[in-house]
Order: sequence, then C-alpha cells, then structure tokens
Amino acid sequence: MSSAGAWQSGAPGGAWQNGAPVGPPNDAAADGAGGVQNVAADGSTVGMQAGVINDSTVHIHSTLYQVNSEDPPEKQFEAGRLRLEGRLPREAEHHISNARFAGLDTPEVRYFWLLSMFSMRSVRDLSREERDRVLDVAESARHEREAGRYAEPLRTVGLLVRHALKGEGDAGSVVSSLSVLPEERRAEIEYHLENVLSGVAKEHVWRDIVERARAERYANGRVDRAWAYFHAVPARPRVAEVSTPADGTAGRATAILASLPAALTALLLVIGALGNLNPTAIVALVVVGFGGVIGVRDAFAWRALHSAAAVLDKRHETPEQKPSTWFTVNLRRNFDADFKKYRPEGITAEAWLAETHGMRQFLQQDLAYAYVDDPSVTNSSVRWMSRYFAKDAARRWAEGTFRARQVASFDGVAAARCVLALGVAAVALLVAVFSEADAATVLFFVISLFTTPAAVRGWYRGYAAQRIVDALRQDAANRLELLEVEYRRWSTMLESRRPSDLEMESWLRADTTILVDDALRKYRVSWRDVIARVVVTSPHGDYRRARITGGPWWYTHMTMQVYLMTDLGVRAFGVPSNFRQGTFGPATEDTFSYDALSSARLEPRPGGSRILVLTLNSGQSTVINIIPGLENSEQPSENEVYENVRLNTDASGIEYALHVLQGVAAEKRAWFVNTSH
Repeated sequence: MSSAGAWQSGAPGGAWQNGAPVGPPNDAAADGAGGVQNVAADGSTVGMQAGVINDSTVHIHSTLYQVNSEDPPEKQFEAGRLRLEGRLPREAEHHISNARFAGLDTPEVRYFWLLSMFSMRSVRDLSREERDRVLDVAESARHEREAGRYAEPLRTVGLLVRHALKGEGDAGSVVSSLSVLPEERRAEIEYHLENVLSGVAKEHVWRDIVERARAERYANGRVDRAWAYFHAVPARPRVAEVSTPADGTAGRATAILASLPAALTALLLVIGALGNLNPTAIVALVVVGFGGVIGVRDAFAWRALHSAAAVLDKRHETPEQKPSTWFTVNLRRNFDADFKKYRPEGITAEAWLAETHGMRQFLQQDLAYAYVDDPSVTNSSVRWMSRYFAKDAARRWAEGTFRARQVASFDGVAAARCVLALGVAAVALLVAVFSEADAATVLFFVISLFTTPAAVRGWYRGYAAQRIVDALRQDAANRLELLEVEYRRWSTMLESRRPSDLEMESWLRADTTILVDDALRKYRVSWRDVIARVVVTSPHGDYRRARITGGPWWYTHMTMQVYLMTDLGVRAFGVPSNFRQGTFGPATEDTFSYDALSSARLEPRPGGSRILVLTLNSGQSTVINIIPGLENSEQPSENEVYENVRLNTDASGIEYALHVLQGVAAEKRAWFVNTSH
C-alpha cells in the first residue's frame, strides 16, 4: 500500500458495517470557555464585552511555579523570584518571606523582597506593620557589608525607600545610585518601584523606562512566537479501533449444510474409483483435489482484495451522520475551514469541498470515535490533524496521487494460476463423474450443482471478513504512523517557539509603558505631574486565553485602560490590544474631575469571574471584565474560585488600581492633595 494515500483509510471503532461507522459518536463533554455577562444600567457603558468563546482556553503543563511549604528556603526564594518576574508580586512576597523566615537572609533575598513589597502598589498601600518591616530592611541596607552583585542594588533600593518613607536624602542621590547599577538591576528597580519614585528622579527614570520598552516590545521574535503560547498543546494522535468481525457461527452452519451434497458426491466417487480400481477416475480425483485447493485458495484471496478495496471506497460514500456534540460540530467546521484554506491551486473552494466530501466525513467520524471517551481532548488540541489531512490532500492532488488505489492489485501470476487450476479441476471432475457414473453419484452431483454456490459464498464470507478487517487495521496503522511523524514535528516546533511567562511579561510590560507614554503625550502631561497611574487590562472580544500550571491567564486580545491622576483631574485613555502582534487599536479618551467619581467596586459573578464597576455622580457606569470565569465549570468549587481570583487579581494589578480609585471616590480632591504630600 502506498504511504501517500494511506491516511485516507482505517475504520472507526464501535459499530462497524462494510467498513463504515454505524450511528453517531457517543456524547462527549463540550469544550468552551465560561461565559461572562457584563451588566450595565441605563446610561452606562461597557468597557469590555467578552462573548462566549467555545474551546478558547489552553492549559500548558509546567513546573515553573510548583513549590510547597516543605521545600528548602532556596527553592522558596527561587519560586518567589520567578513569581515576581511573572506578574505575581503578592505571591512572590509570600514565598520570599518564607525563605527569609527559614534563615535565608542574604542581600539578594532582601533585595527581591523589597521589590515584591512595592511592585504594583505605592507607599499608601502599605500597612503600618509592613512599613516598619520595609524600613527595617532599608535601614540595614545602609550598613550592608557583604560583598556580591546584589549588595549595591540593595543599598540603592534602601536609599529609595528611606527617601520615600522618611524624606531622607534627595532625588539627585537616588538618580546617581540608579545610574551606576547594571542594566538588569536598574530595569527591575525602575519597574517594580515605579510608584515610589517622585519628582526629578521620577521624570529621569521614566525616560529610561520608555526607551527600554521600545527596545523590548518586539524583542525575541514576539510577532513570530507569541501566537504559540495560545496554541493548544496537540493531542497525541489516535485512530479509532476497527471492530473484530461478528461471530459467524450461523453462516458456517449454512455453508456446511450447503456443502453436504458436494461432499457426498466426492465420497461416492472415491469409494467407487478405489473399489473398481478405476485408474482414470483415481487420477482425475487427484487432479480435482490439488487443482481445487489451489484454485479456491487463489480465488478467495483475489476476491478478498476486491472486497477490501470496495469497502475502503465505500466508506467515503456513507450518508453523513448528524453531529451530536459540540466536539463533533466543531470538528466538522474545522475540517471544512482547513480544506477550504489549504485547497490546491486552480480549484474553487466549493468544488474542492465537493470533491473531498466523503473523505472529510470519514476522517471526522474516525476522530470522533477515537476521542469519544476522553472529554479532556478539545477541538483545538486535535486541530493540527485536520490541517495535516487538508494539506496532504492538496499535495497529493497536485502530485496526481489523490485517487491512488488503497489496496494492492492481485498478482498476475497468481491470477493465471487460479484460472488454470479451477479449469483443470472442473474438467477432471467431469471425467471422474462419468467414469463412475452410477445413479447415486450422478444424483448427488446434480444436487451439488445447485447447492455449491451457496456453500462457496458462505465459506467466502467467513474468509473475507477477517481479511477485510486486517486490511482496515493495516490501513489505520499506516495512517497513525504518518500522524505520529507529523505530531512529533508539530510538537517540537510549538515547543521551540512557545515563549516563557517571563518573555510574555516583558512584552506586556513594554505595551503598558508605551500606552502610558501615549496617554501622557495625548494629554500633554509630564510624568512628574502624575501622582498615580492605574492600568487595567481585561480580555476583549473573541479572545483566547492560556496559562501554565499555577500561573495567571494571558489573553490574545485585551482592552488596556490607563487612568492618570493629575492636578487637573483624572485622565482616562484606553485601547484594544492585539497581544500576539503587539498592536493597539483606535484609542478612547475621557476626562473627569476627582469629584465626579462616585464609586469603584469589584463585583463577583458566577463561575468565579470578577468585574470592575466605575460609577460617576451622573449615574453613568463603566463595567470592565477583570477576571473571566472558570472554563467548563458551571459550579466551580470554592478552592477553584479562590485560586482563579487570587492568581489573576495579583497579576492584573487590580488591587492597587482599586485602592487608588476607591480613594479618589471617597476623598475626591482631597485624595490628590494628600497623595501629593
């Protein structure tokens, strides 16, 4: 069998008849992300409306964030450092604190602990106890004697913290200390302690941050690699099991009964020939025996090849099964879309779909049966197979092998031998009959002429059924072998291109910085005049989301909204963002006074989702979906909801944003005055 056409064949498991599946696949769990409903009162605006996106969630297995309380302090610290780099500062603070309490208290540990304390929040967000702990570490940094690459960064952070909390030193000394640090350490401090900087230091540092963001925004092949993070982990290929032929006991009994006249004829001929010592009859019977065995064997094999070929061809002509699950519905859509997209040149989409209708139908049903008992398999995880089938069909069409025969032709020598053996056996049988032409022999011979065809058909069905199944299984094995090769190629490519969470964070950080800089330019505001800035990111439109084990969600499409707190009031600036491409859509702008904001609250919604509701005194509300609900979980457990909210609250920065917005809503203009001082 040629490998070029092997993937077309194979038969699904379950009920099987003539090589085709009988009945639709069993029900399987539908895939899909949990739906989120944004509700706004009359006169309100919805900052983001996310629809229900079926099969839009990707989970990536990773041990990056895995740690437990029994791990040594070194591992606790490393887990905290990684979480700090991965948008989880409160989680980072927890693990680094555990490492310190366990006795690991080096300059490096204290340095990253201070960064985690201030990341995504300001001095006002610290409790009295936290302020005391921060000042203790900052004071000890003044007298740090231990050498190493983190000693000087620790002293710089300590100086910055003492300047912010106690007014010690001046902005110039802070800028000088920062300027001599290695680029990596300076970038960390400027990013995580952004809300602590002020005045001249703040303006100086901002220029560095923007310049760095422009360099990092498309670094490491973002446009060519970011898509891979959201691509489903490919499911290992399977082919549906080909059923074992049903027990043919009834068929064998019929064949035996139909064979009795021929058997009695043969017995009477043998007895007569031996009893009469008739050499002609004896020789004729020997020829009948050898010729009959050889001829029938070759005839059965020849016919079985034609039967197998007919079964393979007929599968593509079976009536279409009505899909019964979301998995099968989406499977059909994916096959149609991929065969349209990857069709041969010079043929219309409609013509190609008509040409490949039977092929697509069989392959869809085969995949449905293969994965019917595994609800964890999503349409996205098997999409690579429909693409492969579509591309391979187009390739074979171009090569002229699209209609390649699925079963090898019968050997010409064997065919000639079959015809010759049966012909010689038939002549010899007539010679034997007429040599021993007694009444009983002739009677049973005549009867056998009518019963032998039924006997042959019965014996052939039993012979051919297993041969056809063997051919289908071999064909399925060939297809699986080709899929395994493609699976290894595709998995390797995805793994090599998929960015790490740290790279994703670097790109998002750059996007956020560019967005804030665009807002500053739009409103002609200096960075030193911004008392606080809030950036709220939320999923947008037909988004896909992905996360590694224990990590926060990432979204292909987001709404990024920045609020600048200035002397003139609140300046709002928002854009839709295509994270995979690193591009922004048309911006929306709004301004309002501190006295205009009535309330800011984070509301829970079913499925563990959270929405931010900003209400103005006019009654107008803006609803932003901060944390989407859990996918495929109508009634998530309390632990699932807690983990979803905890991780994504930390990563979204909503805690700091809510603190600022609620402060403005409560204190009005006084908030700006108090924060300025």
